Amino acid sequence: MSKERLIQSVWTDTFVSDDVLTRSISELRRVFGDDPKQSRFIQTIPKGGYRVIAQVVYDSPKADAETRMSADDGHKPYKRRPRFGSPLLQLLTAMVLLGIAVAAFYVFNHGKHTESQGAVRVRSIAVLPFKPLVATSRDESLEFGMADSLITRLGNLKQIIVRPISAVRNYGGLDQDPVAAGHDLGVEAVLDASIQTSGEKIRLSARLLSVSDGSTLWAYQCDEQHCTDIFTTQDVIAEKITGSLTPSLAREETRLLSKHYTDNRQAFQLYSIGRFIYNKWTPEGIKKSVEYYQKAIDLDPNYALAYSGMADSYNSLGSWFGEPVKESGPKAKAAAMMALKLDETLAEAHASLGKAKFLYDWDWAGAEQELKRAIELNPNCAEAHSAYSVYLSSIGRPEEALAEARRGQELDPFSIFINHRLERRLYYARQYDQAIKQCQKILEIDPNFGRGRRNLATIYLLKGMNDEAVAEFEMADRLSGSDPEPGEARLKAYKAGGIRGYLRWNGFKRPGRSTIADSSPSR
Repeated sequence: MSKERLIQSVWTDTFVSDDVLTRSISELRRVFGDDPKQSRFIQTIPKGGYRVIAQVVYDSPKADAETRMSADDGHKPYKRRPRFGSPLLQLLTAMVLLGIAVAAFYVFNHGKHTESQGAVRVRSIAVLPFKPLVATSRDESLEFGMADSLITRLGNLKQIIVRPISAVRNYGGLDQDPVAAGHDLGVEAVLDASIQTSGEKIRLSARLLSVSDGSTLWAYQCDEQHCTDIFTTQDVIAEKITGSLTPSLAREETRLLSKHYTDNRQAFQLYSIGRFIYNKWTPEGIKKSVEYYQKAIDLDPNYALAYSGMADSYNSLGSWFGEPVKESGPKAKAAAMMALKLDETLAEAHASLGKAKFLYDWDWAGAEQELKRAIELNPNCAEAHSAYSVYLSSIGRPEEALAEARRGQELDPFSIFINHRLERRLYYARQYDQAIKQCQKILEIDPNFGRGRRNLATIYLLKGMNDEAVAEFEMADRLSGSDPEPGEARLKAYKAGGIRGYLRWNGFKRPGRSTIADSSPSR
């Protein structure tokens, strides 16, 4: 029987997604003691549905006689299979459907029971990019945007660590195992949600899974009767999950949790596209994100999040992707200030303004004030902790800098650039062995990160590990697309004159602490 027919047969008046059917079948198998790898009762038809394969024995004299005759003739006794349309198989199928319904009742009520029990003891959570209920109708920017919106809201909770959108962006695949993602992200629970839109109508299915054992801590279904539009859906899911995690909230947390940053659906979709392509982290994508933020602002001039996103983009272009600072800096500062004029509580906007003041104005006091305000508003803001670590390092407070860098890396463990900043703090603190390990971790995340390889090569030089240093320098050059011929000449110089010959050929200087430009909030 197909998935569609099963769902229509069991849940005639309720909307559910495939995962509810899967969990119901799993519960039914558990009751029957049926191993899905060696099915005895229910067989899974990949991408299709399920088939009843239980052995059927006719309990009648005629069937017994046929079995005895087969044995007397020297043949192996057989059990005659009934025709598909036979009353017996129809009865078996009906019994399985009834079992699924009972299992579904258990699944639904288990989720409701968990919710009614009060707060689930969870201290860290990852919200994965939403998935489509129907795989053929994907809207990745909406799925990403819904997760981003929920992360922004949950970030206002002081009691729970929430992974930032940059940490979960690579876990939106249709075949992604949410529990495995939770293990990777180092959290106690993961929110796995699916969404489908049709015009203004929205259907949503969400479940909070324990990473330790994969059990469902909380589950929620929302159809078009309750989730009437995108913004109502955001309100409902934020309220439900927060109620299950932290039943008692401070007044300010409650206000921020229910806050709408825009009520214009088209503006929200444009902002979501901007965030989606920004997080691909390419110079072309970041430049394009500014255009989408501007379009969102044109539709809703009071959209503070869009201004904040624009400030992030300009900061990134100037810090990492070579756009002239004199052009990107004022734009980043202006966008951040506009965001804060509209909404003073935006932690990300304070962080962007702090970086702009430090990087472009050299306004040390102003930069620290903004970065500390960002952390105060949202202790889960990894970027604010990481940028503040660079500021602290620059003014000669290395121990505090290292602590902030570690905190940023804990919150966003897979961000190359946050890991890169931690490596720089270790390097400046002369903890070279730890810096090497940090470089190696960065290169595990992205083996093609040339800056990480150059930094690793420099540390190897300081430790006298010359062969390793040369290998990393050469790898960095290959990644940059350099002509291989100079590389061969450098290696000959190394073979003939050792590390001095190699460095002399390259015109390298003795490695050491670099200029303040290398200590900018992006570096």
